[in-house]
Amino acid sequence: MSESKHTPGPWEIKEVGYPKDKELWICKFQDVIAKISRTKIDEQAEANARLIVAAPETKEQRDELLEAAQFALDAFGQSYSQESEAKARLRAIIAKCEKG
Repeated sequence: MSESKHTPGPWEIKEVGYPKDKELWICKFQDVIAKISRTKIDEQAEANARLIVAAPETKEQRDELLEAAQFALDAFGQSYSQESEAKARLRAIIAKCEKG
């Protein structure tokens, strides 16, 4: 798998500003990774921030899943050659995920 180029997690959400002009900052310690700016911080903005903050952990879980899928693919290849469609689909999923 390719080396990550993003800031490693964990990340956190910080609320910055005043009630009428608030921003949500996605941070790693003091480094700001992203900002969500709106006139009103609503449920959607907060949900977006939580999704962004979860990205590093989600990537780690994806990598573990891909590793397990590759292990299964290798095992299928040795004993179940008739499973070629399943193997092709697993390879396609692994390739797609590695691009992300």
